[in-house]
Amino acid sequence: MISFWIWVVPPKTITREGNYHGSQEYGYAVKNHIVPYIGDLRISEVNRETFFNLLVKVLPVEEASQVTIRATRKVLSAMCQMAFDEGYRTSNPVRSIRIQQAPAQRGQRHCMVGQRQVRIE
Repeated sequence: MISFWIWVVPPKTITREGNYHGSQEYGYAVKNHIVPYIGDLRISEVNRETFFNLLVKVLPVEEASQVTIRATRKVLSAMCQMAFDEGYRTSNPVRSIRIQQAPAQRGQRHCMVGQRQVRIE
């Protein structure tokens, strides 16, 4: 079942080493987005279309942010990759699903004018 694989994949495979919020993001994606939609299915039975629908159709309708959708994709991909490595799947279907990049946050921009730093708006 998907719920088994979710807890087998350690959060450090999902996020960069030393990311304090990594396990929190992992748990949030699992609890709120993955388990309610596909938690009762076997990992070998879930096809690309099911993953695609979750990531591209269901989560945007639930008004999940791009960051949340990308985090959920990372969890699913790691889970499928582990199942593939262990012989439970013949491929990792999540790898071929592309998600939009989250829009970059616009910070303040500065430039140097002589010896002064000036903020550009």
